[in-house]
Amino acid sequence: ANTISAGDLNAVADVKASNETGILARAFNSMTSQLRNMLDTLEQRVAVRTRDLATVAEVGTATATILDSKRLLQEVVDLTKERFGLYHAHIYLLDDEGKNLVLATGAGEPGRIMVEEGRSIPLDREQSLVARAARERKGVTVNDVTQALDFLPNPLLPNTRSELAVPMLVGGNVVGVFDIQSEQVGRFTESDIHVQTTLASLVGTSIQ
Repeated sequence: ANTISAGDLNAVADVKASNETGILARAFNSMTSQLRNMLDTLEQRVAVRTRDLATVAEVGTATATILDSKRLLQEVVDLTKERFGLYHAHIYLLDDEGKNLVLATGAGEPGRIMVEEGRSIPLDREQSLVARAARERKGVTVNDVTQALDFLPNPLLPNTRSELAVPMLVGGNVVGVFDIQSEQVGRFTESDIHVQTTLASLVGTSIQ
């Protein structure tokens, strides 16, 4: 107990007795094992969060000197898709009337095609995660699109399994929505929402 309290979680009580001392020894061993697992998990989460924030900073730095809005948005979705290992990323901007979210840019060939098609989503559409993120002014995620009522399937992105949409807010006003998608079920966490919200705010300010 003294060794463990001093910080050595690798200490093991080598007691085989079946009496109270043995029960206590096994309890200590179980406790230290759980503590080691918790610390390992925490260190992994911190490492992932640090990496994600570094990526946000990288994207922000890469776009800081771009004055052309179309080029800026394209750089953001391409870098985001690549650095975060995503299936797809695209950005919608709210139109002047504040009624429709118009696709401004998307990663890869699917993004190019959708932009050429002039895709847009009415702000009041119920079956749209993007529209809900704008209406509620907060990040929303679906970690299994097959179970989501408000997921809007896209034939150009057939492998989407989870989706995260965050509003681009400037001064409390929604200017657009940053949407990312993954081929993995359960890909996005609350931490991802915070990270992508930070990135979306940077992009929104740059666009403004």
